[in-house]
Amino acid sequence: MSPKDFADDIRLERAVYLLRATTLTVDAIASEVGYLSGGALRALIRRRRGLSVAEIRGVRAAR
Repeated sequence: MSPKDFADDIRLERAVYLLRATTLTVDAIASEVGYLSGGALRALIRRRRGLSVAEIRGVRAAR
């Protein structure tokens, strides 16, 4: 695993937690975890998890 992939994994874990536990916007969460835009975070989530932001947030609502 490259250092960039390692950092992305850490950021992604924090972002997923924030998506499930808060009502922050995707842009706010992206900024909080170190990405320049919500679009970059959405793309990473889609690429690494195969899910959309709405699907991740839906997990919180289903519990």
